[in-house]
Amino acid sequence: MDQFGQLSITTTRNLSDNRAETRRKGANEVDAVIRTLKADQQGEPQIQSVIGTLANQFTKSVQPSMRKGGLLALAAVAVALGSDVDKLQRCMDILVDPVLQCFKDHDVTVRISACDAMFNIAKVARDRTLRYFGQIFNSLVQLSQDPDQKVRSVASILNGLVKTIAADTPAFDIHGFISVAKGHLNTNNSYVRQFLVGWLAELEPVPELNLIQQLPEFLDQLFGMLTDRNKDILQATEALLTEFERQVTEDPESAPLQPLVDILFARCNSTEDRPRQVALQWCVNLLKEQPEEMLPFCAAGIGAVLPCMSTQSEEIRHYAAECNNALQSIVKNHCQPNDKKILNKVISVLQEMLLRQEVQARVAALRWLLLLTDHSYDVVFLQFTALFPLLLQTLADINSSEEVITLDLAVLAKLSKSADTFNQFLEELVRLLDKGRKKLMTRAALGHIVKQLCSLIDPEKLFCALSTILREEAARDKEFVATVVQLLNMILLTISELTDFRNTLKRGLQKRKTRQLFVELYQCWSYSPVSTLSLCLFSMAYEHAYRIVCTFGDMEITVKFLGQIDTLVHLLESGIFAHVRIHLLEPQRYPYLVKALCGVLMLLPQSATFDLLKNRLKCIATVGLTMVMDDDFGLAQHWNLPATATQPAPPTTRIDWNQLALHFRQVHGLPGLEQPGNE
Repeated sequence: MDQFGQLSITTTRNLSDNRAETRRKGANEVDAVIRTLKADQQGEPQIQSVIGTLANQFTKSVQPSMRKGGLLALAAVAVALGSDVDKLQRCMDILVDPVLQCFKDHDVTVRISACDAMFNIAKVARDRTLRYFGQIFNSLVQLSQDPDQKVRSVASILNGLVKTIAADTPAFDIHGFISVAKGHLNTNNSYVRQFLVGWLAELEPVPELNLIQQLPEFLDQLFGMLTDRNKDILQATEALLTEFERQVTEDPESAPLQPLVDILFARCNSTEDRPRQVALQWCVNLLKEQPEEMLPFCAAGIGAVLPCMSTQSEEIRHYAAECNNALQSIVKNHCQPNDKKILNKVISVLQEMLLRQEVQARVAALRWLLLLTDHSYDVVFLQFTALFPLLLQTLADINSSEEVITLDLAVLAKLSKSADTFNQFLEELVRLLDKGRKKLMTRAALGHIVKQLCSLIDPEKLFCALSTILREEAARDKEFVATVVQLLNMILLTISELTDFRNTLKRGLQKRKTRQLFVELYQCWSYSPVSTLSLCLFSMAYEHAYRIVCTFGDMEITVKFLGQIDTLVHLLESGIFAHVRIHLLEPQRYPYLVKALCGVLMLLPQSATFDLLKNRLKCIATVGLTMVMDDDFGLAQHWNLPATATQPAPPTTRIDWNQLALHFRQVHGLPGLEQPGNE
């Protein structure tokens, strides 16, 4: 009796017994002792003495049976004191602490007994238990992942009671809960995750606790749980996130928006698909339902969403596209055109996107720039110095797709409205052609660039400006200019976007505007002899074409040169030069056309191309010449030829052909100038 205070030897023996039934009997005896002492106004010290004995002599014993008996007895004390709230309150510290210590016991049965004891204490003490919430919660976290299934099962029952008490207590310290829970939210353990999601789901519906206000504290960790392989955890987490999303979308003031948006945008770049998709879903709904509130976050949103448009997941690409559309809608409808603060942030992010390797991110960034040039041209133009090099770099990038190049050129064209920026753009384009010869100096690549530019800029203005720039560039590198001219000549003659341009040249050089255009092109085309000949033939400057052919005799005829002649002959057989072939029917009217083509024939070696042109010229001898001979045969009337058919072609006056010829010869370092005929 002395060693165990108020407890009899029988009671202590019963509490120490190996049999559970006997220990319960001992606990009932303790219950009776406590009830007797509770009735005595002076009995509280003895009650605390009994509790101290149970804590020190039993729960700390080396014998598992004594530890279990002590735990059972502590629960009996709490039950006995239950009706006396004040005494229970004063005894809580010495009741709870030994139970908490036994949660960590190495013996499975002791841990189970500790859960039972705490359950009975909490059941009686209710909200008074929350004073020890942090310690109990941390213990429950550990018990939830206990290796023994029975321990986990009993701990789950205790956890359910503690959750109910917390949810039913309006004064529950939600901040304290978050502080404690955050220490465990980053775990990868499925049991702990299920435990934590269960707590959040229990507390979320309680309006007095206003858990939504604490959402930024644990939202990122919830997204992390979406990667769990346990279907139950995944479903519970998704359900919880869906409810939080509903609340935030309906009432943006329900939670701090800035930290939430930061978390969502960060999760948009997650390496795992599921968190990424759910984050994008949140963003879509927020952007659509709260456009004005989300306007300040548009720049960050673009940076988060655009990279998602290149992912392999179709669902993620879908939601990323929806987000992007919603962001564009917000800027168009809610951002003032002169709002430099927001727009400059957006442009800065778009510059970063242009440097990324993902094609769709670049495409989206360029579409954004097109939108902004329409919405706020002045603000975008102020960023020209920063944007221009990036756009040119994108144009030259070997990894740029056709769509990227098309959009890039569209942005450059829109930003090049003024004469200065237009010329600067074309000068840089020519430099890019020089640097990126392998990629850009092909008919297909340059053709695509010119084709797109012609849909955005007046073709005549474009070709004249390029001609001027290339002439200046020729002082540095004639070979480069000659190559560009050859490509431009083929592009001029072949792409459908330049049909009107070609028609202008096909109508002849009688109009002043056409003559100016021809002279401008000629001065640049002169760096490629065959291209110059092609231009003269196409524009029906046949006499000058003949003089050009004659000049070829003073030049070195290389394999490359013959290859260009070969290409020209085949072009002459195409529909583009149909008007020239028709003129062969009137050799008396267009004698220099015949002479020019005969000169080309003389330059060609015996080959299939030689035979092709020779057969074409034979038609003149067998049909054309006969038709336009002296009308002794009456063929003009027979063929119903117009009266002008036998008259000389009208002269192409007002062009200084001698000056053009001199320019051509100077370009190729040829001395002297032949005596001109009447052109």
